Amino acid sequence: MNVVYYKEWNNFYNFNKNNFNKAFCMFQWFNEENSHIYSFIPWYWEQQIQKTNDILNKLNIWIQLQKTNNGCETKWNIEARLFSSHIKNLDNNTEADNVSFSNEEIINILFALTILYWKFENKKSELNSIKIHIPISLWQNQIMDDLDILIKQIKETWIFLNINKMGKNNWTIYQISCNDYELLEIFAKWYEPVEKFEKISKVIFTQEMKNKLLEFLENNNEIPADGKADVIEKIKNGTIKFLIK
Repeated sequence: MNVVYYKEWNNFYNFNKNNFNKAFCMFQWFNEENSHIYSFIPWYWEQQIQKTNDILNKLNIWIQLQKTNNGCETKWNIEARLFSSHIKNLDNNTEADNVSFSNEEIINILFALTILYWKFENKKSELNSIKIHIPISLWQNQIMDDLDILIKQIKETWIFLNINKMGKNNWTIYQISCNDYELLEIFAKWYEPVEKFEKISKVIFTQEMKNKLLEFLENNNEIPADGKADVIEKIKNGTIKFLIK
């Protein structure tokens, strides 16, 4: 059985460095020696640090990862802004309990998380899916709650993502996977300075199915004429997705 999802056509979201930076602020640590809050990146080793820094440089992102005695920290040339609504705001030391994010901000955050804890699943320049595995310690469970809220908001825009949480010692691996062509197209466009993906198979499949659906609607005389033209016009100009069950 084929299920067709339809929504109004949406412009692609813009790549925004400030929104991208929010993901690098997810992990916060308090340095008792100098009373500073800084960002660190869990489960990173030197080879990953260099590879990620090269990617950030190609994306023209002014963040660099560096190895320190406290682990892998982020070095900023701008003041880091806190991600979690449950941590004090650095600018004015007030509680930011009602912070909300736009869909564009969330997409940028997910893209940054893909860079940090990433895998672009591709074969011969064909992008098939993304996978993100975020290590979260027990004392940072609030991060998972924040991510749950952000993912739920994006799902409501009919971008399909899968979530899984896997326990490992004192950590939880928060797994996000997605083969939704709409998100893949956005990420592929943003990632072009690093690597250009020539093809996204889901896009080709969807366009072929869309053409067949339009052909069926236009040529089937058994479909009532009332409202038919309007439906055809919406499908032509809208975003559709096919789920095969």
